[in-house]
Amino acid sequence: VSASWVVVEYHDFSIRLLEAQPPQILFTPFMASTTAYLRPVITWLCINISLQDHISFVEYSIMYGYFFEEGSEDYARKERNYYKNLELIDEHNAQESSFKMGITPFTHLTPEEFDLAVGKNKLIGGSPINDTSPYYLGQFNYTGAHFPDSIDWREKGVVTKVKNQGACGSCWAFSAVGALEGAYQRHGGELTSLSVEELVDCTFFRPSHFNEGCLGGLPEHAFDYVAPNGLSSEEAYPYHPKLLPTCKANLSNDVIKPHDIKGYMNIHANDTKALKEALTFGPVSVAIEADTTMFQNYKSGILPA
Repeated sequence: VSASWVVVEYHDFSIRLLEAQPPQILFTPFMASTTAYLRPVITWLCINISLQDHISFVEYSIMYGYFFEEGSEDYARKERNYYKNLELIDEHNAQESSFKMGITPFTHLTPEEFDLAVGKNKLIGGSPINDTSPYYLGQFNYTGAHFPDSIDWREKGVVTKVKNQGACGSCWAFSAVGALEGAYQRHGGELTSLSVEELVDCTFFRPSHFNEGCLGGLPEHAFDYVAPNGLSSEEAYPYHPKLLPTCKANLSNDVIKPHDIKGYMNIHANDTKALKEALTFGPVSVAIEADTTMFQNYKSGILPA
């Protein structure tokens, strides 16, 4: 290595250099005179991971803002998980399917770690439905009414932009908020993104509407909170989830006012007709089992039931 050249460290160049025709030389002018700079590249001769794969993982980390400690055991473990998931993604996409997999913010996780990230947790607060709640109006059953073959509330201006729960098991709050946003707009309000964070913070281990914040919860318990207390906008109470949340609700920020919501009803699992009829009134809150590799690496299409 001459005094005017140094090998570019592997995380400083893009995979596009390797794919160029002809391939670009991995050297750049720099004032240096030591072969120490060769070590990062020579290292790849001694391990069973391709340079292209490693660059893919580095670019993945940068894309999603992860700061893994390179060289640590944890870094190596996450990188191995990433490669395993890439293999799973490629195998799935090579088959006929109604949906496609791809790289997501969870591709470096094991299935068990993904379970925790999305809030798979046995609630210790008891039954999902609080039959004693004054806001629970019972089971919704199909009445025999006619309903259309399809309905898309997005086209009718009733659905806000897609939100991101991040590494917090708060899906229950996002589900509840989606239904509340639709109900508010359908009853004459302006379509407004409502505060998921208020639900995460203010139902945390509360006896009358028990949820566990980022460790899981239920939309029904969120409704038990909103009915008597109201709910702020996302702008006034933005999403910054914490493991031990503190309620900072302020009535002056409420979009949905206390007692605007009269109550909620439950639809029995697999009662398709009741669900379709309920959808004619507006978006519904749903709970689905998301702790699967299909969800972990989902990219597009329709997931099977």
